[in-house]
Amino acid sequence: MRTFLTVLGIVIGVSSIIIVFSAGGGIKELIIGQVESFGTNIIQTEITPLRNSLTLEDMEDVNKLPNITNGYGAIMNQKLATYGNKRKKAFLLGASASYIDIDDSEIAEGRFFTESEDKSLAKVVILGKEIKEKLFESSDALGKYIKLGRSKYRVIGIMEEKGAVMTLNFDDYIYIPIKTLQKRITGDDYISYMIHEIENLELANQTAKEIRILLRDNHDINNPEGDPYKDDFTTSTMEEMMEMIGKLPII
Repeated sequence: MRTFLTVLGIVIGVSSIIIVFSAGGGIKELIIGQVESFGTNIIQTEITPLRNSLTLEDMEDVNKLPNITNGYGAIMNQKLATYGNKRKKAFLLGASASYIDIDDSEIAEGRFFTESEDKSLAKVVILGKEIKEKLFESSDALGKYIKLGRSKYRVIGIMEEKGAVMTLNFDDYIYIPIKTLQKRITGDDYISYMIHEIENLELANQTAKEIRILLRDNHDINNPEGDPYKDDFTTSTMEEMMEMIGKLPII
């Protein structure tokens, strides 16, 4: 259930969870449709409450497993974004460069940031459609600089309109290289979650088990019985997430 709530928070926003438990089956179908849009060939690993443990090194180690084809790490933050006399409290999504290859988001103008820009802590951003319009209105944003706090960041891309799902509006996000966000804004090395694509769906459960064993070794966790309460992370296949949604009590 904790894993489901995290996924649900990513997809529709935490405040909407209350609605899920008081609405009809139509809400459940909406959630299923949104979660399915992530793709069936993914495995998610997230931190457990109050325990920052996952790192980009963990993500890279998981990338080396035989059934893994790609992966990205991500964290979220908030910052005041300004351009001229326009300002907006913005959600920042710090992600690996491979985010754009795995997520269903598309670039409308410009481009996404590269792995080399991530490694070099480049001060570049991609704007969601709505926050672009709030800061720049109808004028061109590419190549311009916005401020996040007191620092300037160059706009290199605009995301295609993705739409809002209940309280979560992807078009109001600012996308930024994850290492830039870590080193220049948050000041720590942890990530909140990581998403990995797998090649063979029939090996999804086995791959999830391999991820758990690898991370326990990385984090010095002695848990040979696989007790989830001893781990400082949670790993779930898409099938497991969908089963959790199917078991939701709908009043």
